[in-house]
Amino acid sequence: MARIIAVTNQKGGVGKSTTSINLSAYLAAFGKYVLLVDLDPQANATVGLGFDSRKIDKHIYHCLAEFLEPEKVVKKTSLFGFDLLPAAPALAGAAVELVNLERREWRLYDLLRKIRTNYDYIIVDSPPSLGLLTLNGLVAAEEVIIPVQCEYYALEGLGQLLETIDLIRDNLGRDLKIKGALLTMHDRRQKLSRDVVKEVRRNFPNYVFSATIPRSVALAEAPSFGKTILQHAPYSPGGHAYRELAQEIIALDKSIIPRAMPVKSETAILGDAPKTKESIFLIEIDRVKENPYQPRRDFNNEELQSLADSIREYGILQPLIVTKAEEETASGIKVSYELVAGERRLKAAKMIGLNFIPAIIRQKTEGKQKLELALIENIQRADLNAVEKARGYQRLQKEFGLTQKEIALKIGQSRELVANAVRLLGLPMEIQRAIESGKISEGHGRAILAINNDNQKLAILNEIILKNLSVRAAESLGRQITGVAKKIKENTLDPESKALESRLEEFFGTRVKLAKTGNRGRILIEFYSPEELNAILDKILKS
Repeated sequence: MARIIAVTNQKGGVGKSTTSINLSAYLAAFGKYVLLVDLDPQANATVGLGFDSRKIDKHIYHCLAEFLEPEKVVKKTSLFGFDLLPAAPALAGAAVELVNLERREWRLYDLLRKIRTNYDYIIVDSPPSLGLLTLNGLVAAEEVIIPVQCEYYALEGLGQLLETIDLIRDNLGRDLKIKGALLTMHDRRQKLSRDVVKEVRRNFPNYVFSATIPRSVALAEAPSFGKTILQHAPYSPGGHAYRELAQEIIALDKSIIPRAMPVKSETAILGDAPKTKESIFLIEIDRVKENPYQPRRDFNNEELQSLADSIREYGILQPLIVTKAEEETASGIKVSYELVAGERRLKAAKMIGLNFIPAIIRQKTEGKQKLELALIENIQRADLNAVEKARGYQRLQKEFGLTQKEIALKIGQSRELVANAVRLLGLPMEIQRAIESGKISEGHGRAILAINNDNQKLAILNEIILKNLSVRAAESLGRQITGVAKKIKENTLDPESKALESRLEEFFGTRVKLAKTGNRGRILIEFYSPEELNAILDKILKS
């Protein structure tokens, strides 16, 4: 059910419509369903979103004065999840016509209750006066955002509005809460602007948002193009400020992103300032290319749909990791991004039609680093099956020359685990696919590896699936087929020999078996690819 927030101030020119438009846009970009209600007869919010208020035949006036159902009036904007209940100059007459109606202060309240279950947020853009329309907006709302211009009379206007809210609470029985005061048109170069910020924060310490909206050319010109700042100049200071405000509001509502999330300036994004790895950006989803080193091949459609539903309700909890690429073209520099980690989140976000996604932008990384990051993320989240992990390890070995020991150290797993995983790739493809699809487990696969004949391997696979055999039963069946009796007990090495075996394993970066009989014995060094064999030989010859 939607949270209904009125953006209001009895003083004009403080950025109410600008805030209503751009806050709604960023909430939608974070995966929220948003309805913006334009309650101002000037229709600035309607025009600022690219609609011609003079040509709209049905608007909010018809809902308030003529009881038209809101579903017949709501307009879709160019951003997914962002709807508009438009206004027109004729709305000015509604204030007169509402005077004689029953529940005249409650008309918008009754109207929004019919559609609030369709949205996560309903933002009401109020007129700059305390008339019947503004009163309807405040009665309908549960919370209020108060834009405060950073100028001399700011505190006086804020104080008057707080008194008005108290009157509504007392006389109309509405438990109206202050969401926060939003400092707008801030110019940090001006002493007066800085002083107003300090004064407002000092007088109303519990009411002021951390986000501060700067005086910005991009914010001023965006409505002339019928665009939000998110579409017009997302990396401008104004774009960053409204993104931070949306994050702060969602955090206050216990949703997706922490309140004190770091934000970069525009210059940092363009590369003129030091880069902070943990900064998070909203980037256009269509500009993100998939990671060619992604180890995951199979994506379960049901799980993706479940993730998509979760993102629709709660947003993207963990930002994606991408690298940025710039290409010079005839029309200018073309920016794109390549995914490093988070392909499931990317696919799910596309499924529900998100236009923007939160991402951490890393410096350009080599293929090896991209594969490592993708592997580590998926392994830590238990997202890869055994064969996908094995293929990832093998690529690190073959394409980037890492030993199993080095791989194990990077991913925080034992070398034996890496070695056992890679051995699965020696199974026939049919058996590998059975592991990938979950028909048999990794343990079943290792039991089948004990058999040398491929036909016998496939026969055991069918037996396991048909009879639903356990791993232990599969191992027993394998021994029956090969005629090899189960080893009763391995030869036990003395502590000195065991330590020597460990030193050899560390030196060669693979499994080493030391077998001793008296003063004689043998050393078995395992390898799982021609590249590993060559690496072992190099170490022996160089020693």
